[in-house]
Amino acid sequence: MPTGRVTLALGEHGGFLMGFNEDWVLVRTADLGGYDVFDRASGALTSSFEVPSGSWVRFDRAGRIGIAWGFDSTLSILHPDDDWSFEVLTVDLGNGTPRGVALSPTGDRVAVGAQDGFLRIFEVESGELLDEIEIGEVTGAYWIDDSHVGVGTRDGLWTSLTLDPEELVALARAAVQREFTPNECALYRLEVCAP
Repeated sequence: MPTGRVTLALGEHGGFLMGFNEDWVLVRTADLGGYDVFDRASGALTSSFEVPSGSWVRFDRAGRIGIAWGFDSTLSILHPDDDWSFEVLTVDLGNGTPRGVALSPTGDRVAVGAQDGFLRIFEVESGELLDEIEIGEVTGAYWIDDSHVGVGTRDGLWTSLTLDPEELVALARAAVQREFTPNECALYRLEVCAP
């Protein structure tokens, strides 16, 4: 992996660092019109492109896939290894403009927090809604690990949400001083109630 200081020629208007991995550095141009890709070892400009929804970009932990979003409520998936091609990810964001977007560590799911008070989890490949959690007006989202999402809200609170059903059942069981009823087991599809 390259080490040391590398100077990037950002031009007279500069730019904003959006992401990097061992091979590249991605910079959003200061005029917000596009992105420049630089070789991490040499600092040479290797590519430039625009993404329709691209005001902000986040990547999975390895930099294999990225997600761009803007205030037009459009999400686009970026493919760094495929010459920075992109595709629009069609998802239902309800009535909210994205305010916090994060890819899971493996890049298979995206958490989208919106001003309508919901955090929505989508599958990246299909755009299918996997979970919808009402939490308040979201200002930021971050995947802590594959089963936990940190969410910041307008009231200044950060919450760690678990997406692991077994952990949720254990938390519920610890808070309840009785056994789950057969109706609760059926309603919530709890395997802990199996005879």
